[in-house]
Parts: sequence; structure tokens; C-alpha cells
Amino acid sequence: MEAENLGSKSLRSLNENSGNSGNSRSSKMKSSRMKKKKIKVVIAIPGLDSHWRGAMVVVKQLQKRGMEVVYLGNRFPEEIVNACIEEDPDVLGLSFHSDSYRRLMPEIIRGIKDNNLSPVIVVGGSIPRRDYSLLKEIGVHEVFGPGTAFENISRRIIELLEL
Repeated sequence: MEAENLGSKSLRSLNENSGNSGNSRSSKMKSSRMKKKKIKVVIAIPGLDSHWRGAMVVVKQLQKRGMEVVYLGNRFPEEIVNACIEEDPDVLGLSFHSDSYRRLMPEIIRGIKDNNLSPVIVVGGSIPRRDYSLLKEIGVHEVFGPGTAFENISRRIIELLEL
């Protein structure tokens, strides 16, 4: 599927303006920060998507693995960005059960970049595999599909933070 089918010109233009992943946080900064405190994760369900169970299970599993998790529930992109400004998370996790990621992810990523934030961005839920690479092109670091083992989620988060 081509970028214009994912939602638009905004996705394509975001990719063109972002370089590779758009995240400028240095590895040294991440490593020293992680050694001082728990990994902090903000998890949200963007928009009006009505699911919550999967996100809550992931929240509990990440907490069991020693991560500090701030669960926002359903929030609009601006609220998610504002929470990232306030919480300064190492990771932003977003859960989608519909194709709303097509129009909401460009707005969220743009807000993250416009505010010079650099959390690792992971997305999970019902996202077709054909869209994984397009999401990664605009700044998503990892996409977790339905049934991903919790161990794999936490392990990948740690790898992405280069601990």
C-alpha cells in the first residue's frame, strides 16, 4: 500500500521532512537516564477507539516487568502530546483497534517533533502488516500486532532504548 492510501499527503510530507526516524535523543543520554530510574512509558488509546482491554493488559504486564506506566486511556492527539510534555516518557505506546492510526499518527508524531520530544514510539493493536513499514517511515519505532508475547514487547522496548 502506498503512503497516500494510509491517510494522506500529511503522512507522506511528514516522512519527507523527518529524515529516518526523527528522533534525536543520543544513545548516551538514553543509557545514562535509564540507569538512574525506571523506564517510563505513557500508554494511550488515540481518538475515540472504544477498546481498552488489550491496552490495560499491556499496562499491567509492563508494570510487572518493572516499568513505570502512565495510562491515559482515550485521548486526542493534542492531549497525548501534552501528556508527553508533562511526563517526559522514555516510551510512548499507542493502541489502535481501528484504522484511525492513518489520520492520527501523523498528527501525534508532528506534535512530538514540534515540541522537541524524543520518546521511543511503539504502536500496537489491529494494524495490517502492510502498514507497518509506512508507520516506521514516519517515526514509529516498532509495531506490535495482535498476540505479541508480553516478553517480546518488554524486550523490544529495552532494545530500542539501547539499555
